[in-house]
Amino acid sequence: MKLAGHQNVSGFKDSIANYENFKQLLDTLSEKLPEFYLLQGKEHLLKDSLAAGASGLVVSLLHVHPQPFVMLYESVKNGDLEKADVIQQAISSVLQLITGCFSKEPATSTLFHFLNHTLRQRGLEVNICLEHEGDCPDWIAEKAERALQICRQTIDAAAV
Repeated sequence: MKLAGHQNVSGFKDSIANYENFKQLLDTLSEKLPEFYLLQGKEHLLKDSLAAGASGLVVSLLHVHPQPFVMLYESVKNGDLEKADVIQQAISSVLQLITGCFSKEPATSTLFHFLNHTLRQRGLEVNICLEHEGDCPDWIAEKAERALQICRQTIDAAAV
């Protein structure tokens, strides 16, 4: 709370993955510093955190496809928690895919390859991998393509 009260600090990103602590901090900040921003940094806690009053989100998997994350935010803010549940489930499925990749290859390059592949599949020619990391392994590319498929299906279903 001392840091939150500093004139040069306007918000925090919480990436601890402990919802009870997040909720306690959110409640305290809402009461004492209502203009302070508290962002959720863990994909599996997004819907609950936004519904509890989080200001927003900052997550790595947003790079897979940002639209489901935008839709989740808007659904919660509009009070459509049923739609938000469906979107959260899709985001959690994407998270499980990358978690499975980390189980096989627990390296930073695993995430970079995963995200880089999805960005390229979406037509964004960027390279977030380091030169020494080489080409994306086929098994990561397959998981990344499945993640994109989940995102696209979620977008299509929400548009109906």
